[in-house]
Amino acid sequence: MPKVYTNSGAVFKNQIKNKPTSPDYSGSFIVKMDDLKVENHVDEHGNEMQIAEMKFSGWKKESKKGSTFISLSLNTYEKENTKPQKIEEPNDDPFE
Repeated sequence: MPKVYTNSGAVFKNQIKNKPTSPDYSGSFIVKMDDLKVENHVDEHGNEMQIAEMKFSGWKKESKKGSTFISLSLNTYEKENTKPQKIEEPNDDPFE
């Protein structure tokens, strides 16, 4: 059985486009369901639904066959932690 890398995926350039609206890239993700932080949400029509927002990072890589692709890593997204915190560092610059 092949190793499964959870919360990851890959995006490849489509070699064949059947029509102008065909996607330029496609791929897949494997998401570990326990890692999803599901929230209740009501859309503009009043419909209730559950959503899970994810953020991802990507790295340009080359496959063993020589194709370029983007390797992706998925992370859960928490709105409370989205503001970057300023870290106070000592000013060691002798020119200031």
